[in-house]
Amino acid sequence: MHYDREAHKSRTNGERQRDHEGFRLRSAGVCVRGEGTEMRLLLVSGGKDGQRWVVPGGGIEKGEEAEAAAVRELVEEAGVRAETAEMIGVFQDDNRKHRTRVFVMLEREELAEWDDGRFGRRRCWMPIVEALSKVKESHAAILRTVMDHYRIPPPS
Repeated sequence: MHYDREAHKSRTNGERQRDHEGFRLRSAGVCVRGEGTEMRLLLVSGGKDGQRWVVPGGGIEKGEEAEAAAVRELVEEAGVRAETAEMIGVFQDDNRKHRTRVFVMLEREELAEWDDGRFGRRRCWMPIVEALSKVKESHAAILRTVMDHYRIPPPS
């Protein structure tokens, strides 16, 4: 089943926030399992064709805090309930005019069914080094920051 991103988005998105420079405020959760070179992270299918892997995340709704948005997006997009370990940074995409606050999250529960899963979105726990080659460049920057933060050596 193909994930119909636009059909799902039109039914779920609330009012999104922008900053004073017009950047859309977003939040994302890098959900992790394991440590060091054994660390795996949760990615979801994404991109316009649904064939790329992305870090779960999306717009921060009006009145919502960035951390709460990351928790919400993780449940909606990946069907995983998690708690925040820490914020690792703010990532800016000048082409799409996004500023994304990224949080490292610790998995608490993986749901058998979830919102985006009903629309064909897939999830995958992937070794972080492998994930670097599977995500789009803007998300690779996030993964490299996680690797640096946790002192995981880059692929050789």
